[in-house]
Amino acid sequence: MQFEIDVMLDYQLAEPADVRLHIEVAQMPDQRLIGDTLTFSSPEPLRPVAGGVGIGQRTWLRADGVLHIRYGAIVEVTRKRPPLLTLEAAPARLLPAEAVPYLLPSRYIGSEQFEPFVESRFGVLEGGAKVAAMLDWIAAEMATMAPADLSKLVLVGAMGIKPPQGDILDLAITGYMEYARAGFHDQKAFDRVYGEEPPTDQLEMWDICREMSFRIAWKPYMYSQTLPHLLGSVRVPALVVWGDDDKVVPQSAAGVYAKALPNAKLETVKASGHCVDMEQPEALAKLVTTFTGRE
Repeated sequence: MQFEIDVMLDYQLAEPADVRLHIEVAQMPDQRLIGDTLTFSSPEPLRPVAGGVGIGQRTWLRADGVLHIRYGAIVEVTRKRPPLLTLEAAPARLLPAEAVPYLLPSRYIGSEQFEPFVESRFGVLEGGAKVAAMLDWIAAEMATMAPADLSKLVLVGAMGIKPPQGDILDLAITGYMEYARAGFHDQKAFDRVYGEEPPTDQLEMWDICREMSFRIAWKPYMYSQTLPHLLGSVRVPALVVWGDDDKVVPQSAAGVYAKALPNAKLETVKASGHCVDMEQPEALAKLVTTFTGRE
């Protein structure tokens, strides 16, 4: 995937100071920097230095008063997204050496603040499931609390809204195997993804996820009473995508999202259940790339 970064930063310095910039894209085996530019208002020369743990580059400069910085980059990322939900937690003593510095207190946030928050919010989860939940939380917070930081928003079969007609499929009265199959319009598509008889590891993971859903999304069940009132502040273009045969989240919820988001467009994918990304990936990819203008 190739994408473009364009960042503008403005600072007001009370007195002359040395400034260390931490904004430049790092060259990595799965992250290729095609090109970048760094401009700034200070007349002083830049001094590049190596980044921490050998990753990327930092830049020193001298500045006084108002400092305007603009950084642009074009990056190609070939990194595959790991199957987070299947990753187990590793004890600190078994972590590779390069990962250990990330356990130490940071200048951005102290571990004494970060770790209690994570445990209080996501403590019922372990391993990759905890990381996935944190990513989802960050995305939701950005969309509702910092909408100005988003350029576009895509929602696919999203929970979080109470459907005005129908109910979100109840995990408590639906077996985890039955629930997984309910996400597909065509059971042959389910078989292609998971197999006619999913392996034991997959069944165990579904059962664990089912239990975690009871713990963190039960009162109220799979929706927020405040979310509909927050969506009005998300004024960026939004694409709401729903499967035409979604048996998990009724299509009436899609209408609420499309109405509550001021600049939203609703698209329905034919011959698809709740798992649009697995059942109709090409159709979904076409909708998203067309919407974002990155075909």
